[in-house]
Amino acid sequence: MSTILAIPDALEMELHAQAAKLGIPMPQFALQLSESGLTAIKKPKSGAEMVDYWINLGLMGSRADILDTEACYRDLRRQSQFRTALNP
Repeated sequence: MSTILAIPDALEMELHAQAAKLGIPMPQFALQLSESGLTAIKKPKSGAEMVDYWINLGLMGSRADILDTEACYRDLRRQSQFRTALNP
């Protein structure tokens, strides 16, 4: 199924710019935006639904640079408790 939307030029340019930042085609980016908007309307009711929600938003696995998550969270907790910088 396909749908044609008439959107302002400025919005189209912003969609193209954001898609380029992510390195994906604009139609795919627009589809992801639409899906995440629909997901946001339907609130998760369980832990499993919350994980699915985060995956659909692209949040899970978005920090590939963090290899040891437990150490990272310990550092964040220590930073918040003592108000110190992670990497001074």
